[in-house]
Amino acid sequence: MSGLFLLVVLIGWAVVAFLLARWATQLFKSPGVRVLVGVVAFPVLLLLPLVDEIIGMWQFDALCKKYAVQEIDEPHAKNRKVRYVRRGVDRYADGTLVRIRIDPIVYRDAETDQILVSYHTLEAKGGWLIRTLGISETGSPLLFNAGCAPPDQDGFKQNFNITVVN
Repeated sequence: MSGLFLLVVLIGWAVVAFLLARWATQLFKSPGVRVLVGVVAFPVLLLLPLVDEIIGMWQFDALCKKYAVQEIDEPHAKNRKVRYVRRGVDRYADGTLVRIRIDPIVYRDAETDQILVSYHTLEAKGGWLIRTLGISETGSPLLFNAGCAPPDQDGFKQNFNITVVN
């Protein structure tokens, strides 16, 4: 049902964007300028409600490339027992158009407390349109996957014969 509601909202907005673009063309006398204004105004107006998610998607991808990378202390990681250290306070990326939480994942050696494996997972919230409509239980973005983690994030346990003790 929420998908149908979203479709109705988007179709309604497309009609409004078309009417606004058409109105904007009426402000000019030159036929060439009118066509140019109409061709530019309609797509700009059509994408306006999603611009924060479009830019946020690029920002999210850049942060994923930076943070969702495993760091493994390979010389010390083999055949170890580790503790998973839970994250403390939520940390959010600064300067992004959508809210992006960065969660550190840390595994420490159970005996020495040395960090053996660390990486981050990221989670994005949707832009103002999805928050305003309130149709997403999780507040996920419309245009991109809300989560990001290293590929095969638990593969190191088998590869290095690591046992998690907590």
